[in-house]
Amino acid sequence: MPLAVLQTVQQRVDDFLVKWKTNMDRAGYLESTTAKREDCILSFQWFLDPLCAAVADAGPSVDFYALVHDTSGWADKILATSRRHRFRGLSAAMFFGCFKTLVLAVEEMVHETSYSTAQKMEAVQILRSWADALETHIVNDWTTLSQREADERLDISNRHLTLEKNKYENILAIISELVVVVDAHGAIIEFNRTAAEHLTLEQIEGSPVWEVLGLDVDNMEELVRTYPAEYGHEIETSFAPYFFELHLAPLQRISLASMSYLLALRDISPHVRQREILENQVHARTTDLEKEKAQLEEMNITLRQVLKNIDSELDKHKADIARRVETTLLPAVQRLRSEAGTSLSQDHLHILEDQLLALYAEAPGGHADPLLLKLSPTEMKVCRHIQVGHSTKAIAKALHLSEGTVQSHRKSIRKKLKIQNKNVNLYTYLQDRGQASGAPA
Repeated sequence: MPLAVLQTVQQRVDDFLVKWKTNMDRAGYLESTTAKREDCILSFQWFLDPLCAAVADAGPSVDFYALVHDTSGWADKILATSRRHRFRGLSAAMFFGCFKTLVLAVEEMVHETSYSTAQKMEAVQILRSWADALETHIVNDWTTLSQREADERLDISNRHLTLEKNKYENILAIISELVVVVDAHGAIIEFNRTAAEHLTLEQIEGSPVWEVLGLDVDNMEELVRTYPAEYGHEIETSFAPYFFELHLAPLQRISLASMSYLLALRDISPHVRQREILENQVHARTTDLEKEKAQLEEMNITLRQVLKNIDSELDKHKADIARRVETTLLPAVQRLRSEAGTSLSQDHLHILEDQLLALYAEAPGGHADPLLLKLSPTEMKVCRHIQVGHSTKAIAKALHLSEGTVQSHRKSIRKKLKIQNKNVNLYTYLQDRGQASGAPA
């Protein structure tokens, strides 16, 4: 069961980082450490992973004395870490103090699990035996190195660190981006050569970065929230070249103890100006297009009104022609036909009549079938009675005519309306072709 407790703790890496950082801070070691987040995670794993493996193999009987004499390599990674820190100049008191804060953080996590008190105490006991054995191996390794050898390795480490420091300083010095480093409160504490070329020392050193850059924030917390590290942000400054892309990087990702931030600003002024030119061109072109559209709409409205007026005038002319055909020309043709004697004259009159009827049919206003104009007044009266469904006998009675006369009128009506098919009913024809009542009497 202690294995289950330890494995639960083993999965809570982020919780460990928070607790270890808190413990380091309370012990006064945090400000002196240069450990990266990745280094802290590795130390946690190198401490706990072999312990879980040992408990899985041997059960809860982890023996301190057996571990002290065990030279199989179970402590090698922690020992390598202790040597690396010693060669960097870390004192024994500092290293063992940091190691104790690590063990304490793991113990606190054990107590926070949901297992029983007995199970947690058993896990803590195993944990302490493991930590004591590790500490014994570290002390033994630490004391076996001569002071001279330790000093030589420390000197090598210092030279290596100096070279690395110079390399990164040179990189920062030659890049075109403005780079500034600010503390946890936003005050500028370091900057590269490019930043110094754009800003005076009075503007930079110790000043809040948001005031120097003209950012609309009042503190570091607001700056981090407004300009998250995951994205680049376009900003406008009060100093040339004015437009930059801002990237914010918390240095805590590099060193667990660091509360500083690095701000890199890349000049994007040419891109911004080009974008403004394009936006102005688009705006101007859009305005022109909107004006052209308005003009076309006005022209379209005017054109529609002109066409409407033309159609109205045309309708008036057609109506006037139809009126003249109906009231003057067709009656004149009928009179000529009654007076003309030759067949040739009759043919010409038929042609003239057909042309006049065609003109009449084109007139607007829902005129009846123009062929109805050929009918005599009496034939028109007979058509009206037929339209309403009266029989021959009823029509004869209504018009004071004989039934034979009505039949003669019906035949004449069929002939004038050019109904040659005997199967076509005159009543149906009149219903489909127009209102006889709409023709002139």
